[in-house]
Amino acid sequence: MSIPKFRVSRRLLTLSLLAMAGLLSGCHQSVQAGSAISVLPEVQLATVRAERPQVHLSLPGELQPFQDTGIQAHEMGFADKLYVDRGSDVRAGQVLATIDAPDLVARAAAAEQRLSAARARTLQAEANLRRDQGTLLGLRNAEREMQGAVAENDINIAAQNVSADQSEVASRQAVENAAARDLKAVRSLEAYLRVTAPFAGRIISRGVSPGDLVGPTKTPLFRLQQIDRLRLVVDVPEAESAGVQAGQVVPFTVSAHPDQQFTGVVRRISDSLRPNTRTMPVELDVDNRSLTLDPGMYAQVDWRFQRPRPTLFVPSSAVVNSSRETFVEVLRGGKIDWVPVQSGLATGPETEVFGQLGAGDQVVLQGSEELRPGSTVKISAHKKGASQQQSS
Repeated sequence: MSIPKFRVSRRLLTLSLLAMAGLLSGCHQSVQAGSAISVLPEVQLATVRAERPQVHLSLPGELQPFQDTGIQAHEMGFADKLYVDRGSDVRAGQVLATIDAPDLVARAAAAEQRLSAARARTLQAEANLRRDQGTLLGLRNAEREMQGAVAENDINIAAQNVSADQSEVASRQAVENAAARDLKAVRSLEAYLRVTAPFAGRIISRGVSPGDLVGPTKTPLFRLQQIDRLRLVVDVPEAESAGVQAGQVVPFTVSAHPDQQFTGVVRRISDSLRPNTRTMPVELDVDNRSLTLDPGMYAQVDWRFQRPRPTLFVPSSAVVNSSRETFVEVLRGGKIDWVPVQSGLATGPETEVFGQLGAGDQVVLQGSEELRPGSTVKISAHKKGASQQQSS
């Protein structure tokens, strides 16, 4: 007896379904087995290196006169004659102006009168002393020639007069000396009626005209600057302040002479930072005997700093700047460690870093926040360079 056709088809369908179920089960087991094998991230490493870099900066500076002073009259008076004006070149000690001071003249005359009167009183006291000394001497000689010829009381009185005269002479001499000192002081002030230049330089302004009232608290007569030697003041950034060295020769340019290069020598280092700009003022001496440069000019200083000690450099791509911190990823003990750093000088391909690193440490060449601390990585065997190593 033959089997009906519909039964045969049903059996084939059942076998087909069972085969497909087995196939799907095997695929599922393969996927589960594959998921148990972790895929390690592959990274390239670079070596941290130490170097004492030379920093090249273009810094603004300002030229200032080496010496700059306002010349005042030391005594109240009136400007009499002015011998110089704006732009005059003067030498040290040169007379710039004369002052008419009637009050000082009167004070000098009074001081002379006091000295003359004191001298007369001193001479009178000295004459009295000589007279009484002669009287005492005569009495003592008479007593020696004839015992009892002179009363002892007369000799004592004469001796007391001499002692009083000596005290009077000393007192008068002290008064005379004081009067002499007063006159000398007034005479020394008269010397200030001739206003002279304290140093060689150029008059850059005149503040008075003949006949103006002048004095210590009034407008300065002139302003004098020494310009054959200038100060170039440069504000050096805090990060480079440790590299400034006294005696260093530094080139600079000014916009008034773009085709010329000038030089200055570092002479004065303040060793103190401006709190508002975090920069350190440094002064350079500039030889300006040719008078090519003028005080007040702005300079562009081409400054090369040498760091006092070696610092660490890593590839710029290794530095990760996250919202919370800046760090590099270091391979330590086969695992990734985030090391916080502070960035310094950037040279393009490399960046100076400061942190808990050492020369020779291995950092991830392409830093990323996705690579978490404690991660195990696979070291790429491709594109190995001098700064890359392959770990086992």
